[in-house]
Amino acid sequence: MSKQSEMHLYAPGHSGCPGCGPSNALIQVCDTLGKDIIVVNATGCMEITSSQYPETAWRVPYIHSLFENAPAVASGVAAALKAAGNDHTKVVVIAGDGSTYDIGFGSFSGMLERGDNVLYVCYDNQLYANTGVQKSGATPYGAATTKIPIRRLCAQVSFKPTLDGTEPLIAALAP
Repeated sequence: MSKQSEMHLYAPGHSGCPGCGPSNALIQVCDTLGKDIIVVNATGCMEITSSQYPETAWRVPYIHSLFENAPAVASGVAAALKAAGNDHTKVVVIAGDGSTYDIGFGSFSGMLERGDNVLYVCYDNQLYANTGVQKSGATPYGAATTKIPIRRLCAQVSFKPTLDGTEPLIAALAP
């Protein structure tokens, strides 16, 4: 392993696909944030490829959570750090679009509404990639997935939220 690879906090050797965009992004996110972080990772591609027991690609404290509750887990970690007087450790959620736009949106909007000190990183590959390429709330209109056969594309009632999906967040946070 090269000296450069040994420096990364999200290590090479994970089982992600060659050239995997989210894996490359996680290297940058972790290296930018530094060692004083706790990662809460929702079930999804990056959890599957980074933490297959007994191996791990994480060189920082790591918590695997369910699709729907990563923001709630991260909020609890942030609150515990605050109660312990730790104001330097950063808490970061890593989640895919399925968890962010769909299954975990309730706990995500709650985390935002409370103003919890958590960084949320959504890697949007526009589908549920690790479970057979099903459509997610981030799948663009007209996309073909295993749950939307080509012959039904014209009947698909789906849209990709604009402004990077901020409209639901703005609505959730509106007074």
